[in-house]
Amino acid sequence: MRRQSIIEAVIDKQKEFLKTLVKSVSQYKVASDIDEDDTIDPEDFSHQTEAKEMQLRLEEHLKEEEIKLSKLEKSIDNEKLLRIIISDKTILLLGISIPKFEIDSKICIGISETAPIFQKINSLTIGDEFRILQSDEKVLSIL
Repeated sequence: MRRQSIIEAVIDKQKEFLKTLVKSVSQYKVASDIDEDDTIDPEDFSHQTEAKEMQLRLEEHLKEEEIKLSKLEKSIDNEKLLRIIISDKTILLLGISIPKFEIDSKICIGISETAPIFQKINSLTIGDEFRILQSDEKVLSIL
């Protein structure tokens, strides 16, 4: 499994996730911008503030996820930005937090530098054994 193909698969997943976030942001934006003439029920106005707060949270999350996408795109040719450890059953991306998904029958997991397990996983070398997701693993390669 090549570094570039793994990162491209992760980029595709990240882009899908960003599309979902953009859609959610726009839905909350519409919900938070109710005109007085557009509603009869005064209770609709009480939900405006909640919708606006959610919109702002999602916009912040969207910015964070866009930064992750940029890092992924830059890391295709730069191993210093993102270390990839391939084991029996998992592909670990060290240096970025992403939702887990599957690539070529292996679970792909992103682990940020701030995660408690990061230092332990980052120090692994080929042949080392470790445990993750209640599964014993052995490092097959590091990209």
